[in-house]
Amino acid sequence: PSTELLQDYHNGLSWDKYVETFTRETLSLQSGKIKGLAKKALTENVTLLCYEDGPENCHRRLVALACQMYEPGLQLELE
Repeated sequence: PSTELLQDYHNGLSWDKYVETFTRETLSLQSGKIKGLAKKALTENVTLLCYEDGPENCHRRLVALACQMYEPGLQLELE
């Protein structure tokens, strides 16, 4: 996420608004890179790291789900 979005989230921005903004400013604008990541994940293990404790409210889950949208056969392990 952008620095501004991350700061807004840590300052009380709702998760729903975070997802909306992250989708618009990252997932949509970086779709080519996400498609490439998804394709790579079909043949290799890919790990997305973040400092959040779990995947529930974390951008890594959003990226993983976007990858799965481009490659529906992709198996995800969200921990």
